[in-house]
Amino acid sequence: MLRRLAVCVFALSTVVGLVGCGGGGSEGTNSGSNAFLFLTGATNSNYDHVWATVTKVDLVSATGSATNVYDSTSTGGKVVDLLSLHNSSGQQYLLLTGFTAPAGSFTGANVTVSSKLSIVPKGSATAVSASFAGSNGASTVLAAKFGTPQSIAAEKDVVVNFNLANWSLNGTTVSAPNNQYVLCGPPNGPFGPITILGGSYYGTVSNLSGSAPNLAFTLGYGPSIQGPQGLSVTTNASTVLSNSDGSANPTLSNGENVAVEGTFDPTTNVLSASLISIQVGTLPPPPASVIGLVTADSLASNSITLTVSGCGGFQPISTSLTVDVTSTTAFVDLSGVTDTETQFFGALTPGTSVVQVQGTISGSTLTAASIQLAPSQGGGNPPTVSVQGPVSNIDAAADTFSLSLAQWTGGWQSPNAVISIVTSANTQYIVNGTTESATTFFGNLTPGSLVNVRGTRASATTSTVTATTITLIPSALPQHVSHA
Repeated sequence: MLRRLAVCVFALSTVVGLVGCGGGGSEGTNSGSNAFLFLTGATNSNYDHVWATVTKVDLVSATGSATNVYDSTSTGGKVVDLLSLHNSSGQQYLLLTGFTAPAGSFTGANVTVSSKLSIVPKGSATAVSASFAGSNGASTVLAAKFGTPQSIAAEKDVVVNFNLANWSLNGTTVSAPNNQYVLCGPPNGPFGPITILGGSYYGTVSNLSGSAPNLAFTLGYGPSIQGPQGLSVTTNASTVLSNSDGSANPTLSNGENVAVEGTFDPTTNVLSASLISIQVGTLPPPPASVIGLVTADSLASNSITLTVSGCGGFQPISTSLTVDVTSTTAFVDLSGVTDTETQFFGALTPGTSVVQVQGTISGSTLTAASIQLAPSQGGGNPPTVSVQGPVSNIDAAADTFSLSLAQWTGGWQSPNAVISIVTSANTQYIVNGTTESATTFFGNLTPGSLVNVRGTRASATTSTVTATTITLIPSALPQHVSHA
């Protein structure tokens, strides 16, 4: 249950439901944040989507001075479909950031948003490019007073409540009576269980602790996280770890820039990561990112069509988006294993598969730098791995051997770990680019031979891999992770 203090544009929520009871709400192990900023909203039956961009949130004191608690101006802001913040069951909450509660009394709040919105009328597939009424620049400030001045001490959270029922679209202009785009919250008291939506967060890893797969770290210093203290993040055996360019050996370490997908637990103040992409090269966020349900795909035309459910770096102009892939696109499967284009397209099921894409947007086409099958928030992803290294303990009669891990994608591994490789009747053996029998393959295998194995594990923690494909790598070739 969630309880709110008397509010207007924002609700300063006390701690029943969001962060525990009676001043409780345990702090995340590594996070210095003691307050959190959420977005919520209302419904409007006239529209299917309302994409807006939130760039800043400032608390305003009685003297008119502003205290910033969120600022993503430099990276273009956080794009949100405001209609996703409410469903048939009521309000839903999206964590925007964590911050350290400022001292002082505040009379109101300013929410800075992009003046431009993309609004999809009910039943339409095309968005209307609209602007807030009276806007005369790139940004618009939605301002309001709290019902009474509020002191935002530790264990109080700020909730931005967009009341879309009050909005109307006339041509390309969005207006609201008395400019009340964000209205008062409900009266004090419980108003039912809350739903915390999963989200995407960019930042830098610090305070890394634990042993893989059970790690904890602070996500901070990034474009979505404010100040030297940020969100506490945990991982488990179901968390998918990958490098943004699909390269081998994804390993978390302090100082890395990462993109994290996950769900915030308001009882522990911890973000449980379902996917972590270590940003290789350009700092996050990328020029554009999108997540959506695949509706069609064509390997022949190197393209995928999807329905947009979330995006960053741009406001969609339609509900459907075309994703083009190129020879430089990195393809990653559900478990973080690097795929070839053929393997990736073969794994797609229109109407079922959800993908996350990073790249460059032009109109309603996104050219993908990387594309990854999205893991389930609840875990249970196929424990697929790709491992490479020299072999030992060869048993040609049983068709098994051991592998000293040198490179990997997918799963949580440790360099130099010894992996037991077992085979089945369906295992494919490749020697010099040709599919061979198990007898021929093991006849070519000697201690120290370099192989790449793609396969599955019975669980996310076992050191045994059942091979689906084993590729013998010629010793003259440089060592690299095969995409076979």
